[in-house]
Amino acid sequence: MGGLPRPEIPPGSQRDLVDALHHLHHRAGWPSLRVLAGAAGCSHTTISKVFSSARLPTWGVIEVVVEAMDGDVAQFRRLWLAASAPDAASAPAHLLIAGRQHELRVVRRHLEGGTGLLAVTGEAGMGKTRLVGAASTLAAGSTFVAAGSCLPLSSQVPLLPVADALRAAYDVDDGQWVKEAVADCAPYVAGSLSRVLPELDLALGAPIAPDDEWARQRLFGAIEATLSALASLRPLAVLLEDLHWADSATLDLVEHLLAGRVAVPVLGTWRLHDPTTPEPTAEWWTRVQRLPTCATLDLKPLSRAETAEQVGLLVTGPADPDLVDRIHHRSQGQPLFTEQLTGLDDAEELPRRLGELLDQRLSGLDEQAWGVARALGVADRSLSDVLLADVTGLGSRELTGALHELGARNLLRSAAGHHVDLRHPLLAEAIRRRLVALELADEHRRIALALARSTDPSPAEVAEHWRRAEDPAEEVGWRVRAAQAAGERFAVAQAAEQWRRALAIWPVDGGSLGTPPVRKRDAYLAAMDAMLFTDVVSAWEVAQEGMQDLADVMGVDAAETYRRAAAISGWLGDPARGVGLVDRAIAILDSDEPSVGLVRAWSERDTLLDMLGRYDEARVCSARALEVCASLDAPQVYRGLLIQQSLHDADEGDVEEALAHLDEAGRMDMPTPDPGGDIHLAVTATYILLLAGRVGDEVVKAGLPGLEAAATWGIETYPAHVVRGNVAFALRLAGQIRRAAEIIDPVTAFDEPRHEDAAVQFQRAYLDMVRGRRAQALARFDLLARIPDPILSNLLEFTEGISEADLWCGRPDVALDRTVSVLRDAVATEASIQTGGVLVLAARAASDVASADGGDVGARRERLALLQSLLGDTRHDPFEPSPAFASRAAHSAAWAAETARLVGRSTVELWGVAAGRWDRIGRPHDAAYCRWRGAQVALAAGQGTIALRLLTRATRDAREHVPLSAAIAETLARAPRPR
Repeated sequence: MGGLPRPEIPPGSQRDLVDALHHLHHRAGWPSLRVLAGAAGCSHTTISKVFSSARLPTWGVIEVVVEAMDGDVAQFRRLWLAASAPDAASAPAHLLIAGRQHELRVVRRHLEGGTGLLAVTGEAGMGKTRLVGAASTLAAGSTFVAAGSCLPLSSQVPLLPVADALRAAYDVDDGQWVKEAVADCAPYVAGSLSRVLPELDLALGAPIAPDDEWARQRLFGAIEATLSALASLRPLAVLLEDLHWADSATLDLVEHLLAGRVAVPVLGTWRLHDPTTPEPTAEWWTRVQRLPTCATLDLKPLSRAETAEQVGLLVTGPADPDLVDRIHHRSQGQPLFTEQLTGLDDAEELPRRLGELLDQRLSGLDEQAWGVARALGVADRSLSDVLLADVTGLGSRELTGALHELGARNLLRSAAGHHVDLRHPLLAEAIRRRLVALELADEHRRIALALARSTDPSPAEVAEHWRRAEDPAEEVGWRVRAAQAAGERFAVAQAAEQWRRALAIWPVDGGSLGTPPVRKRDAYLAAMDAMLFTDVVSAWEVAQEGMQDLADVMGVDAAETYRRAAAISGWLGDPARGVGLVDRAIAILDSDEPSVGLVRAWSERDTLLDMLGRYDEARVCSARALEVCASLDAPQVYRGLLIQQSLHDADEGDVEEALAHLDEAGRMDMPTPDPGGDIHLAVTATYILLLAGRVGDEVVKAGLPGLEAAATWGIETYPAHVVRGNVAFALRLAGQIRRAAEIIDPVTAFDEPRHEDAAVQFQRAYLDMVRGRRAQALARFDLLARIPDPILSNLLEFTEGISEADLWCGRPDVALDRTVSVLRDAVATEASIQTGGVLVLAARAASDVASADGGDVGARRERLALLQSLLGDTRHDPFEPSPAFASRAAHSAAWAAETARLVGRSTVELWGVAAGRWDRIGRPHDAAYCRWRGAQVALAAGQGTIALRLLTRATRDAREHVPLSAAIAETLARAPRPR
């Protein structure tokens, strides 16, 4: 082909670049434009502009063209930077940041002298990493920035980014800075820190701290002390990238550091709107933002003007307005997309071209460099040079050469100590796409073996690589270890996932695995325990498999399987079937010596009968469980029985005895942490206090230990959600809607509710209704109505909430049908004792229907007769005064007022009595509703002064209740004003 035409460019850095490109073209044998276009993944027009246009091309296009001609990419990068930045002192990190100068100053100031956490947030591709990288470069002259990155691994690797950051500090001077800092700390610090920084064990000879129940607390304290000591010797900041991918231990540590106000500034990045972010991680993010030591810097998409600035930086000089319009329309201001689009001709081909561009950057690697890239791509995370050497089999010299080649091709992130990472996650995808199935499996096998040989490997990560290596025989043992490790830290959802996978690939012979050996039967039981309150539907599938797999249907193993299956059946909505299953367990266990299994079986029968409203039978089971437990040394089980007994005390009206049992349970010293018991205690305490009419902060205080246990151990189970729901319930009954919403809103994104989070989803629906968000409330209530709840008291509470929403949304007929249907099922059971609130709402709905249909006297009397017959059919009078059910007196008065309204005999006095009784138990919204109704009666009777007084008080008490406040305001507008 020969030489290509050259542009007319004056002498200078850009002409040097053009000359070098033409020289490289000559050296490569003058390949044609179409050949270069095919190799580079660009159009031949784009390639022509690289050589012939007076406008400086983008670096991305030059890079692939140089690579296509086997040129020195690093050399051409330097030439391009010189051509694009006449001020040679300008840093590359500055160069490609558009519209972010204020943010750059904020981040740099934080690194150099800030406190707490500054989180840089934004959607994927918004430039978070580039911004914090530029700020870190600028701050490097005065502050050492120890960086670590969180990774979206299939299994969590605890404290991975923290270990990376500490290792970065260690590698500064071969560990002298870290060793000097640790020497200034308490003696335990070195041993604890060795868990995440094994180099200390070798450097100081400090023995690794024991792995006991306090190991986590010591480790957190050791890291905090080390960071403070490091900062006292030299200015230090910590950068943790991609916190949305962080493991739970890292999140807990960050929160610990913030709560302790550690003096070291922490900088983090957080990807917004990422559907892969786990719910507990999102909840942590919501919670930590409330801390006074946390600030956020949200990166928004670039405006059109800022996109023009970015394009101008990429192409040098003012950008063509049409080009900017086209790019901004397609990129929507996301800097990463803008960078990839700039310089490409055919917009429609971007997705394919982007993939081809990534593939092209990988072509031509020698065998050793490709081996390293392949390992990084398949591992999908950074790897230490030691691990890379093990996986690839390369010696030190060969590995170093491979890393240099990858670095020269701009395929690696900036070196962070001894850890190596690909420059972009898309490169990892491109690498995996280039591998056939056999190659992928072999690479996963090599990585699994290398990780297994490393210090303190993550069992879950190793197991996942064995799975992808298609080797279940190796995988299953690691799955068991991963499940056990998750269980030890009360990570029940993770434990459930690991047990379920282990069962799916258990050897056909059903033998034991691991050391100590674990039987398949034990795996079934552990899986059911882990899944009961996290995924009850899947738990029942495991229970069925376990029952079908029984070798001896009358042995202890069978009894333990039946007991767990009974519990699952109950929570799945069929407690009657559960009673049958637990009776089979009791029949087996009762024929042997007293055992913990027998105690738990009787306790489970107690719970199931309680769900069915058969309270007298349940109390007998509770007594039997306590009797058997008295002969055993089982404090954790006994604690659970005390908590269960308190419910029976409350049902019998003895609140003080119930609270005494709870107090005894709370004061028990447990030999090991019992967060599940702490949560169970909080569930029961808040429930009993709510029944007893204790609302507001007293219930909050009772629920706090359970909330703290759930937060400390990262437990997100059905009981944990119930505690949160009960606390919010108490606050909203007290009229404190905003405080209740602060607890509920962060944990109730509008996903379809599940059984496990129904308690908080219910509170969110009610809160939305109270805040005037009627459509949202009804939509969430309708979804909740599809979830079966085996506990009648829960069903009655749910019916109250959804029926009240129906009423405020103008659907009294729906509310009437709903309440009557539930009452017909409940009145014949012992749960009828809790039907007072539903009866009142049924009467209110009937009255509203009567008002809407013109007030037919016959229809009114028929509805009253129906309601009275339901009340008459109740096994226990729901309006009989009882200290355990403080709302009964108020419900009784409200019933009298509503039924009088139904037949047109309403009086101010009836509503006044009801309002006063709600006042006595601290429920202002209920009292405001009664005064509003009383004011309507007074207005109809011409008693304007009385009506005005009632409405004034109602207005004050109805604060934060939007529909009630609106109704009161509407009535107040009609009230005569005093002369």
